[in-house]
Amino acid sequence: MATIFISHSKKDEDLVLVMEKTLKNMGHTPIIEEFVPAEERKSVPHKEIRSNVEKSEFLFLFLTDNVMATEYTRSWVIWESGLASADSKKLFVFERIGTPIKLPIPYLTDYALFDPDNTGDILALQHITKDLGKFRRDILTAVGGAVVGSAFGPVGMALGAILGYTAGPKQPKPPVVKCSYCNVSFNYYSSRHRAFSCPSCRRSINLR
Repeated sequence: MATIFISHSKKDEDLVLVMEKTLKNMGHTPIIEEFVPAEERKSVPHKEIRSNVEKSEFLFLFLTDNVMATEYTRSWVIWESGLASADSKKLFVFERIGTPIKLPIPYLTDYALFDPDNTGDILALQHITKDLGKFRRDILTAVGGAVVGSAFGPVGMALGAILGYTAGPKQPKPPVVKCSYCNVSFNYYSSRHRAFSCPSCRRSINLR
């Protein structure tokens, strides 16, 4: 099973709680900084975060309008992403559709767009764990994920189900998108959305 560091805004607590419970239900170890018990924390915050990113195998970044709300949160998210890149870890960026997000994340390896109120968008994330390898390929985990997520309403149920389902049979490879402006390449999981901003340079991409 995998250890996954989750980078996010504290204001997205509901989304993060769903992710934490679902990943735990699948047997993984999610690391969410503010949920680390006080007695286990290091005395210096940046040393604590560096240590947790280093011991993780993947970093999941939930890029939302809440991340953009304060310079403080933006700075931490950028730093955490840089740590993951420096350690050659896979960095999954899940970007919320809505308020335009202009924060470039040049170190990503995988990218998906999602609308938390659109089940179709949530279900489009079903391929994101294809390359993790350590996820259990048991289709029954979809049911478990949905049960966990149900405590958080329809969105939680959808997120729980999709994270469970992605642990099932291996899915086809996602297309690799290469930005013609910055030349950064990444796996792209939201094929329903053909036009979007490059997460690395924020220039427009239109898949034909």
